[in-house]
Amino acid sequence: MKRQCTFYTGFSTSHGCQINPMFFIGAGLGMERCGKLDNWVAPIFIQGRIDLKFGKFTPFGDFRLGANVAEGAGIYISPTIGYRFNWGRKMGVNLGAGLTLAGYRSDHYEGTMTAPDSYEIQYVSTKRHIRPYFSFRIGIDF
Repeated sequence: MKRQCTFYTGFSTSHGCQINPMFFIGAGLGMERCGKLDNWVAPIFIQGRIDLKFGKFTPFGDFRLGANVAEGAGIYISPTIGYRFNWGRKMGVNLGAGLTLAGYRSDHYEGTMTAPDSYEIQYVSTKRHIRPYFSFRIGIDF
C-alpha cells in the first residue's frame, strides 16, 4: 500500500518588537489547511525569535506558543530553526524548518445493536488530540 504525503499550506503573520539585534518578541495569527484530511489549523500565538550572527552566517531559532482556534480549540506549539538571508540593511528573507503540534477536539460515539436489523449510535465523549506535522516556512522581515 502506497502512503500519500499529508501536508498543510497556509499563511501566518506576526507583529512585534525587535528588542535588540538578537531578540524579537511578538504575537500573530495564521490559517493553514490540509486538503487530504479536509481540516484547518487557525493559530493565535505569541512568538519569540533569537537571531544569531557569526560573521555573515545568520541562523535563527523561533518558538510559537498559543491556541489552535479551529476544530474545537487546542494547543498550538511550533518551534523552528532556520537561516536568515540579508536583503539590504533592514530586510531579510527567512527560511526555516520545524515541527508543529496542533491540538484539536473530536466527538466519540459508540454503536450498539438494538435488534437484529437495528443499530443505535450514542455520543460518548469529546476527546482532545494533538496532530504533529513538519513545518517549512518562508518569511520576510523588515
